[in-house]
Amino acid sequence: MHVSNDHLVRGWRDASRILTGPGAPDYIITLSLGPGWTEAAASLNILDRIAKNRGAENPSAAAAMLIPKSVMAANGTAAQKISAGLAHLGRGRRAGLRYSGWTHTYFERLVGQYADHAGRVQRIGEPRLLNIIQKANSWGTNAGAALNAHIWSAADTLRTRGSPCLQYVQFRLLDNSGLELAAVYRSHDYFNKSLGNFIGLQRLANFVADSTGRNFRRLHVVSFNSHIGSRGSKGRLEQYSANAVE
Repeated sequence: MHVSNDHLVRGWRDASRILTGPGAPDYIITLSLGPGWTEAAASLNILDRIAKNRGAENPSAAAAMLIPKSVMAANGTAAQKISAGLAHLGRGRRAGLRYSGWTHTYFERLVGQYADHAGRVQRIGEPRLLNIIQKANSWGTNAGAALNAHIWSAADTLRTRGSPCLQYVQFRLLDNSGLELAAVYRSHDYFNKSLGNFIGLQRLANFVADSTGRNFRRLHVVSFNSHIGSRGSKGRLEQYSANAVE
């Protein structure tokens, strides 16, 4: 099933309606989402409140696993902004937060580092996100290319549903200074995760666009094994998506 909408929240609603339709099985859903929804603190707080009232995970929490807001708020180079995000997640660990049932967040996997409970930055892989930004800048805004990063760790094992769900992201550089982002999810929980995932992906695309002098044009998501999630139901997802404001 394919969903296309210029507005991120409306696109999520459209996909949710597919899953809450009568007799709907688990679907492979592809989405094409434009830049018609702009993230703001007030709108994100409202979405969080609506999610909490329906028993779903806060969209802001899921979005932060892809890229913390502190990255977008920081000044300096892309590397300095990434460091601000690592420090933010590190402070959360020191405060006792456990981000997921697996070791590192998507953001930490993308940047190849994490801050431990003592605040020390540890390397866990290649700086994929920074490499993409640097390569795009070396080519300039007239170049067209597709730059990809696999969200993979040696700790990942074969499993059924559950995290880590995001497998792959690709930044498509258009030769007219545009940028699109494509993402592949092996399994996607539309009650707890997908809205926050889409917000985080748009945030990630805007970060790379801002860091390379480009303009974010569109987000493409392939959700394999799309489902409502163990904590949700058709009725709860239907109410949640219907009440989500824009």
